[in-house]
Amino acid sequence: MSSTDLYALSTEGATFTAMCGGNGGDADNDESCLTVAEIPGAQDAYALGDTKKADVAGAIRMSGAEQVRRPVGRAPGSLPLMRWLMHWHGYRWSGARQDMRHENVRRPDHRDFLESRLPPMMTGWWLLRSKQTSTARTWTRHAAAVEWIRTAYDEQPPSPGTGPSPDTKTAYAADTLPRGVDVVWGHYTEGGTFVSLSVVCCPNRHWPGIACPLGMPARHEEVTDVLDSADA
Repeated sequence: MSSTDLYALSTEGATFTAMCGGNGGDADNDESCLTVAEIPGAQDAYALGDTKKADVAGAIRMSGAEQVRRPVGRAPGSLPLMRWLMHWHGYRWSGARQDMRHENVRRPDHRDFLESRLPPMMTGWWLLRSKQTSTARTWTRHAAAVEWIRTAYDEQPPSPGTGPSPDTKTAYAADTLPRGVDVVWGHYTEGGTFVSLSVVCCPNRHWPGIACPLGMPARHEEVTDVLDSADA
């Protein structure tokens, strides 16, 4: 992209993703967050914007190579901006709720933590369990992760009349996952089984020191290439 004038490219149709979750307040009090989008029709070219200034979206442009050499922004956890074109891993567990009381084995310092299938005490700790992470439950588009968690929910639904509606939960997941916020759903089925469903962002804003359990590169397009190769 070094010989291409990035500012001559159109950003029409580009989808800008916020690099933080914001404080969830009203329009005047929300945090101002950096946004980033891949420039449609261009390879390894990106446009930057601001959540509070939609009219200037794309005012700053850069190639992936430029971002690697001199990152101009930092996402939560002091990760370079381009590392936050993330991917997501899904994890599923169901069993007796009393099993969740074994908190010691749900912590990384326990010798059986890596082999245990119990949900860890911290959502990001799922990323430490490479054996329980698969390419089939790894996505580079958040919409696919949302579809997975909704399908898993419908396969083992909660007791009737409990918790928020599935549509509300799905909308929340679709909104927060691209912002780098993990999604965790837990409920009892009508038969009394406890179901835990998690979609974990990778790299993770709360645990930036944990590497991808599949060894995926941090750059978005490289992750896509690895997954395509695994599925071939």
